[in-house]
Amino acid sequence: MRFGCLGVLADMEPAAEMGFDYIEAAEGDLLLSAEEATFRRLREDVLAQPLFPEVVQLTHLTAPGGTDVLRRAALMGARVIVVDAGQVWAEAGGDWQRATDRLSAFGHEASRAGLMAALRADSRADGLEEAWMLVQEAGHPALGVAADAEALHLRSGEPEELLALERSLLHLYLPPVGEHRLAADFWDGLVAVLHELGYRHRLTVNRPWAALERWGREAVESARRRVGA
Repeated sequence: MRFGCLGVLADMEPAAEMGFDYIEAAEGDLLLSAEEATFRRLREDVLAQPLFPEVVQLTHLTAPGGTDVLRRAALMGARVIVVDAGQVWAEAGGDWQRATDRLSAFGHEASRAGLMAALRADSRADGLEEAWMLVQEAGHPALGVAADAEALHLRSGEPEELLALERSLLHLYLPPVGEHRLAADFWDGLVAVLHELGYRHRLTVNRPWAALERWGREAVESARRRVGA
């Protein structure tokens, strides 16, 4: 498993010093829709850094620039694209068939760019199940689900809910490093679930690097050990 945090490009070097493997960045921070010359200059700067934005958050399935945005994300070092389930619903006008069709097409575009695409479940009681059903019906192997452990803890306190996602769990958000927001038994259960699922993907601490700086490298390494990353 790889261990990252939210961040902007200026955070890559200090995040690496803290012990993170990657940052998760928003598409706007990577100038994915900029003119080609501007993008190329930024890419040169990114590729000179000790780590890369391996996870990129898109605000729309139909982002300006279309598939070129996905190609550019991959050129920046991205491996996973995350899009909110709520945004998929909004773009589909709340229609289930349209949502799964658009998601399937997006999975195809992501795959062509060498990327995986994770649908981020919302915090509603049925959010995880709904995201899983959308991914299953969309039926593209490049698609999976992104889940938030902190939201799960606050909603039900049952990490075993993740077992229902099976191999569809593609990305996971963790609570802040150094903050004891999850009960010890939830942490233990979460680690057991990840092992049972054979989870080998990425874990993003759901806060920007700047908010984690005070915890130091030791806290990052401690969190790594706890989840086996």
